[in-house]
Amino acid sequence: MGGKKTRDGHKISDLTKLIRKIGGIEIVSGSKHRLLLKTENQRACPLGPSTHARQMLVPWLAQATGYQNKEVYSAIQSRRWYN
Repeated sequence: MGGKKTRDGHKISDLTKLIRKIGGIEIVSGSKHRLLLKTENQRACPLGPSTHARQMLVPWLAQATGYQNKEVYSAIQSRRWYN
């Protein structure tokens, strides 16, 4: 499977490192997508070269964590999560 970045240019390895710092979110291997993000009471979110982080990942993380989309995207850009 190709690509090491999302469609909008974020490194997948940087995103997975950031997401692992967030409690309650599990990263698992998927069949159609390289990785899937899972949490309780929410559909899985794909993470791979076809993922557009700002359109797909940010809203999903915002809903899972309770932060605003703007805060989540800022954390992705700075590669630092709120603790």
